[in-house]
Amino acid sequence: MAIRVLMCALLLGLSGCADFKVAAEFGRQTTKMTGVVKDEFAQMEAQCRAQAELVAKTADIPDDAPLDDCKRYQAAQGALAAATVEVLDNYARALAAVADGETFDLSPDLDGLGGRLDGLKDRAGNPLIDARESNAIDKLAVALADAWAAKRREDAVRRLVAEVPDLALTGRVLKSYFVETADAPAGRSKAPYTNLVAIAGSSVRSTEALLASPAMRRAEPIRTYELRQEAERREAFLRARGAQFGRPGEVPVARDQLVQTRIADAIDAWLAALDRFSADALSADPKALYDQLKLLGSKTLAARKAVAGL
Repeated sequence: MAIRVLMCALLLGLSGCADFKVAAEFGRQTTKMTGVVKDEFAQMEAQCRAQAELVAKTADIPDDAPLDDCKRYQAAQGALAAATVEVLDNYARALAAVADGETFDLSPDLDGLGGRLDGLKDRAGNPLIDARESNAIDKLAVALADAWAAKRREDAVRRLVAEVPDLALTGRVLKSYFVETADAPAGRSKAPYTNLVAIAGSSVRSTEALLASPAMRRAEPIRTYELRQEAERREAFLRARGAQFGRPGEVPVARDQLVQTRIADAIDAWLAALDRFSADALSADPKALYDQLKLLGSKTLAARKAVAGL
């Protein structure tokens, strides 16, 4: 084994001794991480719509009005988060494919994506992404196109490995969506995910207050009971994601922010693996990278269980 490692170290880049298996595994583990994030995005979007529909039924107002907040959020912070994870997911799938000697499809949605994100702003008018971050996203899209056009597998893998700095920047942008970070976009006071959970929690409390009113219970006791059951399900879901709940006259208590913490931990583990990936992606002895990938796998599994409520 030692002789093989020495020979590959001498011939690396000339005869193809590079270990493509670890590059493929990094791609697969990245896909698992992005999959958890995408599942949580889909779940929170569905919960936002469900709560909006509950508000509409409870207050007897047009359905579109409560949904406006969901739509505005999805058009800004939601769009940035979805685009960021989509870029990382496409990169991961491409890397695993080329490392395994297979082809992959280029998503036309990635073309010029960074530039399209430049105009996204939060409610206060602050930009959600700066030029450096949007450039990183566009550079990753270019790298995917270059890898797709490469004639040799090693050339394609090397082209994707060269984008590690842009991957790291994009990963940190994704992390800042879930938890507060020192390098979050300028002007952002809180992680957008925290704001989304807080807005949803406030909506749940308002709904419960209306349903608890004597007038509502007297007028429609059966319908009120059914709506309260639905509101309680919304509250149980949100408690696990950091929403604050309290009875009248009490100080709201911050609940366990399990999901966003576990997802942030998984992204941190991915960033740590990315550091090793830049050095060991084509190494003949990538044990250190495999160790990092094992840790990433365990953190991703913990995040998936938190998202599933297990």
